[in-house]
Amino acid sequence: MNQNEDNSPSNTKEVIPFTQGGTEKSTAKCAEHLPDQTSSEPKTFRILVAEDNLVNQRVAQRQLQQLGCVADVVTNGLAAVEALTKIPYDLVLMDCEMPVMDGFKTAAEIRRREGNLKHTPIIALTAHVLESEHEKCLAAGMDDCLSKPVKPAELKRVLDGWLLEGGRRREKGERDVGEARMPTKGSHAESPPVDMETLRGVTDGTEDGVRELVDLYLRQTRELLEQLDAALRNGDASETRRTAHKCAGSSAICGATNIVPPLRELERMGNEGCLDGAPAIALKINREFERLEAFLQSHIQRTPHAGGS
Repeated sequence: MNQNEDNSPSNTKEVIPFTQGGTEKSTAKCAEHLPDQTSSEPKTFRILVAEDNLVNQRVAQRQLQQLGCVADVVTNGLAAVEALTKIPYDLVLMDCEMPVMDGFKTAAEIRRREGNLKHTPIIALTAHVLESEHEKCLAAGMDDCLSKPVKPAELKRVLDGWLLEGGRRREKGERDVGEARMPTKGSHAESPPVDMETLRGVTDGTEDGVRELVDLYLRQTRELLEQLDAALRNGDASETRRTAHKCAGSSAICGATNIVPPLRELERMGNEGCLDGAPAIALKINREFERLEAFLQSHIQRTPHAGGS
């Protein structure tokens, strides 16, 4: 699907095209993965990703590229609303927790503006597996839900349903097949800090792709843990919840599952406004990060670049 020059991402406020981070722009046609059933010419679907987490942005963009779609990114809900006034996106992937305007308010505003004249499919991206969370997404005007971390097969299933088959709005009580994949709690002493199969699965499969995502994940997580420590020192429960949530989400996507449970615990404590015992949990998180950082750095050092070194 060709877009006019005036609709290019570079001309849309706060919309980040797929050239972000030095990676190639996704312009592949959909013939292999998402074929156009009504035309002899393959159609390129254009997807808007509303997500403020850099790691999650990169993973979503890469997965969409592999499915033959063009992906643009905005970092908050207000920017998503503005982007939809400029470009007729085929579908929106909507994170529920974003600054400025969260996913729930954004979906409601999009539906208000569209009225009965249009209905852009909105798919919620949520880290919570509770049915009440999914019902909240549907009540806000979203059409379906995907639980993070999103596997490529699950993303393809949803895109096929909404872009090729006309879609069917998720009904109350229906469950996402991708829910509750996190491992059960227990001792992580003998398990590796990162599931490399999961990590490779959210990249393009090359070692350079793994290296790029690892570098981004480690850099972002260091910054988030510094923000988390500052929030705890200041007794800021709201910031503790927000930062722990963001860090847990990108960690789960990258296969760093051992660090996720204590982060989720801090998120829960921040949500309840009680940080008693939080410093001890934060110490555990920082120790686990040191372990996974050493693990990933060792992997990178052992793996040559594609061009050889």
